[in-house]
Amino acid sequence: MSAISQKTSLALIVLASLAFASPAGSEEIVTLQPGFAMTKVVVGSEKTALTALIGNAEIADITFGPNNTFLFQGKKEGKTNVIVLNDRGAEVYQATIIVEPSLLGQRVRIHNKKLITGYTVYRCLPAGCEYIDEVAAKEPAPLPEGHRSINSTINSTLESNAPQVMTTPTMPP
Repeated sequence: MSAISQKTSLALIVLASLAFASPAGSEEIVTLQPGFAMTKVVVGSEKTALTALIGNAEIADITFGPNNTFLFQGKKEGKTNVIVLNDRGAEVYQATIIVEPSLLGQRVRIHNKKLITGYTVYRCLPAGCEYIDEVAAKEPAPLPEGHRSINSTINSTLESNAPQVMTTPTMPP
């Protein structure tokens, strides 16, 4: 192999290794929930003016804090990306941001007609439901105003449809 081709090969190897070693070459995934935040310390962002480019600012936001700290905040469900540039325009950080559905408020209560004093609680997400708890009350909850009790409706229906039975008094012998 000639000296020129060896130098060219060596230069290509060095350039390739630098490309893989740069912070911008490795993309990470940041997973959040709406309304929650997380911090991330990023090496290589020290003492320089930074610019963040968010793919979709309606999904997530980023703020720069002290000591190389980035603060990510999830806004609504979805997927976007962030690219951070230094004052020379070089990429110092990139990440895919995934804002997953919130686990809060995803509970479902299932009431059984036979067990009016209790219900079952499940946590449901698009992937399926997970059993949480079985809840039993000491007495049934009052019906909302304007509703009639099921028992009073049934009793009044039975009374109006009941056959009239006539009894004759019997005399003792």
